[in-house]
Amino acid sequence: MSRTSLKEKADLKKKILRVVEEAEEPLSVDAIKTRTGASSWHLVQSLLLDLMAEGKIVGMRTSKRWVFGRSETMKIVKLSGGSQSG
Repeated sequence: MSRTSLKEKADLKKKILRVVEEAEEPLSVDAIKTRTGASSWHLVQSLLLDLMAEGKIVGMRTSKRWVFGRSETMKIVKLSGGSQSG
């Protein structure tokens, strides 16, 4: 198992933030992993939780999974009662 360097983590974190900011709806960890080309689901989730703790994105745990987005896209989830992401 290879270790991810700090530079690789920082670059992936920037990619993740860009993907979330450009999305028109909340995205699951799987969707973000696919769109960024990341190899580790756990690393993507960890970086998403970091970004959430930093106040840069909003995350919500649904009954099945985490979804992440901008505050505007998360309002869609609250109004509709569920995630619209794939």
